[in-house]
Amino acid sequence: MIFVSAVTVGDPVPEGCLVTPSLDDAVDAICANNEDSLLVCSREAAARPSLVAREVLARGDVALVTLTGSPTQQALMLRALHLLLPSTYGLSQSVVNAVRAQCRTRVALSSVARLSQARPSLMQHVRSLFPGASFDVDLVSGDVHSAKPIEWNVQGARDICWAGCPDMGSLQVSLAGGRPTVVLPPSAESPYGARNWAEVSAIDDLELAVSRALTTVPTMSCRGCGRTTPMVGCPFCGTWIRSTVPAVQTPIAERRIS
Repeated sequence: MIFVSAVTVGDPVPEGCLVTPSLDDAVDAICANNEDSLLVCSREAAARPSLVAREVLARGDVALVTLTGSPTQQALMLRALHLLLPSTYGLSQSVVNAVRAQCRTRVALSSVARLSQARPSLMQHVRSLFPGASFDVDLVSGDVHSAKPIEWNVQGARDICWAGCPDMGSLQVSLAGGRPTVVLPPSAESPYGARNWAEVSAIDDLELAVSRALTTVPTMSCRGCGRTTPMVGCPFCGTWIRSTVPAVQTPIAERRIS
């Protein structure tokens, strides 16, 4: 079972994924489960109730996985976790980190005035002040281009996630080389500070990316629970030699080992 908090799942919903938006939902879901499971959260404040539930219940069979990146990247990472067998849940953080590194992500914006994920020029900031502005942003390279219309070539990728606002306004965005396999619900709240926006993430073959991640990550048997985990530590026990991702502001106290 995969419990999801503060991550937009999108459509279609992967089998075995359960959204836990409140403390009560998280407690009920975790208590009803009797097998190894994942609690998948973003760094948003909305994830706090589920994190508190995991800490208070102190269940040793619930591993914490933290998703970073854009909404479409997170949706693809969630589907990567869905491909895992419970016996490999200890490697889940390494898998999502590898998947995110392979995502190609583009964003279309009507303004880059509040954009912090890339490097718009001064002239592009000025252009954002006028109606009809249209920008094509590559979140991987950080490049920003003024373009209208915008066409993204996903080059035959098997796994493609699309997100955007309800009203695209003057933005004209299309895909070439593939169609979305995952669609996030329209959101008026932009992650990039622009009134009109759209985003796509693509990965050539998610199943292959997961398989490669599982076979390349250095592993060990956890001293505490015996599960197969990365050399850096165990997401079930919360024991870590060193961190591979930035610290998450949660009420969870982790035990460090040497």
